[in-house]
Amino acid sequence: EGLELLQRSSSLRQLSLILPVVVTIAALSGHPLVAAGLSGSDGDPASSVHDAVSPARRLTYTQLVADLRCQLGDAEFERSAACGRRKQWNDVVRTAIDFLSQLCVELEPTQTGRTGQSPSSMLPLSRREREVLTLLADGSSNKEISQTLCISAKTVMHHTSSIYRKLGVRGRAGAAARIARGEV
Repeated sequence: EGLELLQRSSSLRQLSLILPVVVTIAALSGHPLVAAGLSGSDGDPASSVHDAVSPARRLTYTQLVADLRCQLGDAEFERSAACGRRKQWNDVVRTAIDFLSQLCVELEPTQTGRTGQSPSSMLPLSRREREVLTLLADGSSNKEISQTLCISAKTVMHHTSSIYRKLGVRGRAGAAARIARGEV
């Protein structure tokens, strides 16, 4: 909600201060491709992340990005970062919001200690999940979806798993059936 409020206020400086935090959260929560993609967007001409961050934090952030590069390998890191560089600033913010929303959904069942039906199955699909679902319903493979959306096939797999969980289905056929019945 905070990111969405900042996005509406068009405060690029404040947004650029938050982006390294989201990159760090993504990296530390086991989402290195998301982190690499968001880190690639730090060259926005209106507000550079590196200029907005204090020197001490800049060093930590630079090290984190270097660690991501090592973890993913140069080619995979550059591919993800290039996707981030191609995005408009509002799309970068939307990606950060979608990622944080999805992370909250993933963590909620663990924090509440609930069993049985996951609370995430009652939540609406994120914008990115709707994009993946649309392509999935059109018959696209995970690889084709990843190329269309400029994300990795593994990220597509995570999105599809989340979609299936939220829709209460076991796979593509079940998701397609829900769409065909107009339930999504």
